[in-house]
Amino acid sequence: MLRIAQKSGNKLFEYKANLALARCERKKRDYKKVIPYVKRSIALSKELKDNDLTFEAYYSLAKDYLDGEYFTSLIPALEEVMQYAVKNNDELQVAKVNYVYGFYYATIDLDTKALPYLEKALKVFQEKKEHLLGNDCKLQYTVSALKALPPDPGLLRNLLESVSYYAERNSKVKSAYCRALIGMYYYLYGDYGQSITNYTYARNLYKEHKNQVQYALTGLDLANALLLKDDLNAVDAIIKESEEIFRDNDYTQGNIILYITRSKYYAFLKEKEKALDLLKKVKKLIAEREYNIYTKDYYRTLALVYYKSNDNQEKRPALFAYYQYLFRKFYTEKNIILRDLLITHQDYPEMDSGLPYLINTIKDPGYFEKLHAFFENSSSKDTGIPDSLLLRSSLVSDVDSSNLFYRELEAIDAVANKKLIQAELAKQESEKRLMESRLWFAIIITVIIAVLTILLIIYLRVVQKNKKRAERDKATIESLQVQLNHLIENNLKSISSFIDKAITSSEPGEAVESLKNRVDIIHQFHETYKKQGLKNKIMTGYDVDLQKHIENTCSYLKNFYNYDDGFLKINVDAPVTVGYNVGINLVLLISELVQNSCKYAFNDDDVDRGNIIRIAVTVDDKHMLTLHYQDNGAGKPLEGERGLGSELIEDIVRTIQAKTSEYNDNGYHFFLERKLRHNEYKKTEP
Repeated sequence: MLRIAQKSGNKLFEYKANLALARCERKKRDYKKVIPYVKRSIALSKELKDNDLTFEAYYSLAKDYLDGEYFTSLIPALEEVMQYAVKNNDELQVAKVNYVYGFYYATIDLDTKALPYLEKALKVFQEKKEHLLGNDCKLQYTVSALKALPPDPGLLRNLLESVSYYAERNSKVKSAYCRALIGMYYYLYGDYGQSITNYTYARNLYKEHKNQVQYALTGLDLANALLLKDDLNAVDAIIKESEEIFRDNDYTQGNIILYITRSKYYAFLKEKEKALDLLKKVKKLIAEREYNIYTKDYYRTLALVYYKSNDNQEKRPALFAYYQYLFRKFYTEKNIILRDLLITHQDYPEMDSGLPYLINTIKDPGYFEKLHAFFENSSSKDTGIPDSLLLRSSLVSDVDSSNLFYRELEAIDAVANKKLIQAELAKQESEKRLMESRLWFAIIITVIIAVLTILLIIYLRVVQKNKKRAERDKATIESLQVQLNHLIENNLKSISSFIDKAITSSEPGEAVESLKNRVDIIHQFHETYKKQGLKNKIMTGYDVDLQKHIENTCSYLKNFYNYDDGFLKINVDAPVTVGYNVGINLVLLISELVQNSCKYAFNDDDVDRGNIIRIAVTVDDKHMLTLHYQDNGAGKPLEGERGLGSELIEDIVRTIQAKTSEYNDNGYHFFLERKLRHNEYKKTEP
């Protein structure tokens, strides 16, 4: 695609081609390949002197730097793209850049700094009715608020609204993410039972969507909650499953989270040496990849390992290193320090008896400054905080001690549970309707197959019998042939009418309409068949002119899908006349292949792509009939669940005892071979 764009000399076409290739590589998370394509798009947009195109390209580059964690390159890119947004005087573009700024600060754990950017972006998205961006921004705002602000049940309300929004749009990935955030919400406030429920729900949604990485990451969040409920067997199973997924996907960040979670698991088993070996790997990966956002978890887990193994001598310096890192890293983010220490005290209340005094001291501005100065000037050999820097009176209460907070939380829980029950009932009702629909499908398919089989058997038997009597009574044979065609025509019309009634009464959906379409194709076949000279056909046995029948069927299908010659061309080369049984089955098989191409091979937006289908039927000197069908579309998945069309093709192939093969090469190719007797066909002029 890129070569074609470059040869065309069309800069806009080349710009779009580079962004399209970037999207393909982005799905593989291969940002080393993504970024050069996006940079080339930026250069092309500048040549085109289109500021809007330049903004979109720079905006894509900034998001790729963020997702690929090229943080040193991200800020200059954001500054550049903000200049274009301001130059374009576009409020929505400015909001998009603010959203990426907020996402960046949240990613590096500066959530207090992220919130103002996210709040400004969210306001514009809501004003402009950018619902998708607005909901994504609201989710990120909720995550940052959970980590940086005091307890607020309104955050749970936001998450429940987002769950409803994405459920209405059948977005399982986003719904799963919302559920995982609800699990995080309950975890942060110490309700591990609700946390486990929501993490499990989210994990199952990711599994349904086959999103393995998110399935594994959510599993590790679930494992951390299960650890605090002492369900070690479940934790071990989850960790092993996540380990296999990260190994298959070569996901370094996932491995860091995995090692930290398994270290906690070993800490609970009091297997100190195993835990310490894993933490050494974590420390090495953090240093090599500059994943500093995990340093805090490293120090806290190290202290936990020594605490669980009753090694007080090593626990004190580990705790000191953890506190020192918090004060040095988040000096300007006091709320983050306080929240992190409160969660540590909530999860492991006996790990440090002095932690409540430290939390209480942070609340005093004067003492907080003294503590910061102390940690800034302390060396790694220091292991304790002087009593003179700690307030020993009025110990801090738990983070969720507010009765008002609990009353609001219970009210929101009641609404959430009601919605969950309603959603479950709706899901059961939907499954019931689906089963009824499938039952109707089975009945209709069985009836149609039975009727068509009986008609074909009757037809073939009558034709065979009448051929033997052809010399004696040609007129009788011709009359009988006409009557048979009328019989088939009338019966096919009856079947079509029956399907119309089935659609009206049972609402089985598009599958039944598709079956009706196939029956109409058979009806059209017999219309064409009837118009050709019957007397000559019965005498010679060469019943079906494939060129004419295939062209008529293809023309009907193009009209059915509203495709003109400008969008799709179908070339037919079938200079062969064959017997009725082979002819009708070949036409039906080709109609299924053409329908598959029309549905799945071509993108409705690719109007200039030169979409084409080629159908060729030949018979060689050894009487071997060969059908070669090909399109230049997206190709067909050769494995996976088979649809109705594939099953019909297999039935037809079995009926005429043919051999087939298929493959993808610049489109889809299908071959069929069937041996004919010398008197079963006749070649015609092309």
